[in-house]
Amino acid sequence: MYFKPVLAALTVLALLTALSGCAEDPNPVGSRLLPPSDFLTLDTTSTVAIASWSAKTIPSHIASGRLLVGSYSGMEAWSVLRFVDLPDSLKGIRYISTHLVLRSNYHFGDSLGAFSLAAHQVLRLWGQDSLTIDSVRFAGFHNATPMSTTFFGSVHDTATIRVPLDTSVVKRWIETVTDTVTSNFGVLLRPTNTSVIKGFASFGAGDLEHRPALQIIYRREGTTRVDTARLNAGMFRSVATMPSRGWENDSSSVYVQNGIAYRGFLQFDITKSLPARAAIHQATLEVYRNVTASRRNSYTRDSLYAYYLDKDGKIIGSLYTQSVVRQKDGLQVYTFQLAPFVQFWVRDFRPYSIVLIGEEESNAFDLFVLHGATAPAALKPKLTIIFSPM
Repeated sequence: MYFKPVLAALTVLALLTALSGCAEDPNPVGSRLLPPSDFLTLDTTSTVAIASWSAKTIPSHIASGRLLVGSYSGMEAWSVLRFVDLPDSLKGIRYISTHLVLRSNYHFGDSLGAFSLAAHQVLRLWGQDSLTIDSVRFAGFHNATPMSTTFFGSVHDTATIRVPLDTSVVKRWIETVTDTVTSNFGVLLRPTNTSVIKGFASFGAGDLEHRPALQIIYRREGTTRVDTARLNAGMFRSVATMPSRGWENDSSSVYVQNGIAYRGFLQFDITKSLPARAAIHQATLEVYRNVTASRRNSYTRDSLYAYYLDKDGKIIGSLYTQSVVRQKDGLQVYTFQLAPFVQFWVRDFRPYSIVLIGEEESNAFDLFVLHGATAPAALKPKLTIIFSPM
């Protein structure tokens, strides 16, 4: 059915070339040669979200992201990290001191606020994908008595800090590196401050000197020489929490909170506005931001992702689109191109819903407050669709 217009158009092009050569100026030659039935008929329809809500979830883990520790405005971030590939060449030597070295690269809250943390020995194996704030707080996950509690004062965003570790604990990590059962489960960093959340470069940082490091100062038996080993291969997970703020029950706003994390959901009903088997050429979603309720800072990436949800409400990881931010009528609006989403909806792949996720869900604490389904009419999430009947 798609070949007829194409062949007709080629025929007209050939005829026009023969009759008028390569004339650049418009002329009436060839007008009305194609019947109206051969032209593509486009139509436009608009609909607003019929429902919206927010839901708390475990944030996606991004290995190259930030290691987050701190407390601010009721939010708390804890981090767990474990060094791997420890060399057995460090066995049987005298350890003088051991430190965790971190390079700061982010803050959320008071940039000049005092920062402090406690370092605890982790007592059991953990995985990056499933770790939550509840599991790291659970009795038996870590030694309740910290290896150290350190007060740093104000930590600027390019500072390097050193957290003392128990030398006997680190020595056991090294001594059991070739054993069937290891004692190396890592370190838990628990915030003891209240005015700032700090971010530190992770094991995926491009600059090797910025990656977390296990620094061991040691002396071999029979010598007076003091050496330093700096190990920086490892894995980490940052987890966070905050008190309930009733966002799940607010249909007038959609909350996308990085770090915790909250995700926003929008639902549409296209059954009344689109004919069955319609071909979707463009579908543009517009979502307005509540500027006064949102919380961001100089590190914010002002960007959201929209993901397609399958019939069971699960995210399809391969089907997503990123927002474009623009001003409209003096308001900030996020626009998303959702043509593939709507085409699936037309094929009755329910539900007609999407999920909104912050670009830095695992790496930051920005809060995007968006107007929802029960907001004033002019602020409701709006989906505009350009289609043609099949």
